[in-house]
Amino acid sequence: MPPDLPGHIAVWPHRSRERGWVASVSAESGEYLLKAVPPVFRHEAALTKAISDIAPGMVPAVVAKDEMTGMFLMRKVEGRRRQESKTLSESKAALKAFAALQRRMEASVEELASAGCPRQSIEHIREQVPTILERKEMYRVGEHIGLSEDEYRELSTLSDELESSGIPTAIEHGDFWAGQAIMAAEGPVFLDWSDAAVCHPFFGFTAFGDSDELGFVLDDPEAAIPLLREAYLSEWRDVASMHDLQSALDLAIVIAPIRGILVYHERVLPGLAHEWEMSAMVPFFSRQGISRSRWMQNPRRAADAGTR
Repeated sequence: MPPDLPGHIAVWPHRSRERGWVASVSAESGEYLLKAVPPVFRHEAALTKAISDIAPGMVPAVVAKDEMTGMFLMRKVEGRRRQESKTLSESKAALKAFAALQRRMEASVEELASAGCPRQSIEHIREQVPTILERKEMYRVGEHIGLSEDEYRELSTLSDELESSGIPTAIEHGDFWAGQAIMAAEGPVFLDWSDAAVCHPFFGFTAFGDSDELGFVLDDPEAAIPLLREAYLSEWRDVASMHDLQSALDLAIVIAPIRGILVYHERVLPGLAHEWEMSAMVPFFSRQGISRSRWMQNPRRAADAGTR
């Protein structure tokens, strides 16, 4: 690092924050993205390379990496970000492709772990719930961006939902919002694996199961969610019945925010020099989990045919 890029090189930084710095690099040999991350995310280069080796074309190709500094160079992927298109067909294609990628990773979880991908089993999450609830300061209780006392108490009940579902362990993206999928000519390409973990794969569906999030991507998110669920779960039909898959997905959607809180408690916040930049994320995940838990307990949910 850096690789041999002959000729004139132009660099344009376009994102700079403590979680990561990204710049576009234009060279005679092509277009690239240069990314630098803090030590807590230093595994991202090796992990992206490992996924690329197993599933070429589904993540950016890593050209060079320096794990000591957390910098790596990727070939730029040409295509539209998923949030730039409001077509249901592209969202379904992205979800189906992402599930297929997860299925391919099932047999390679040890390789992913060797590349630095953390393990987060349901059992580990369950064991850590009392610990993360003790850190009341993370939830900014009583502050403008924090939880109320009632919300904080309600959060503690989410741990009652934790249970194993029998779904095989695979990779979970950790931050799978619309901008993380590029619709390239050859198919969807998935970006930014810094928050990934070897755990329950259905956690990755979270943003696609939330109508508020999908409102930025689709014109009619409530009508689209059942179709998106079907597209995603179609890749898992050999694992369990569709009824059991739907139940496991419902549970994962509720529990995913707890996994998000745990990631920030164990890795992100301790690994940043200035916690304030990401300090609103724990209250965000907390409210997300509370909202989803309330929805799951709503007697009208059965009539909605899984719209979250």
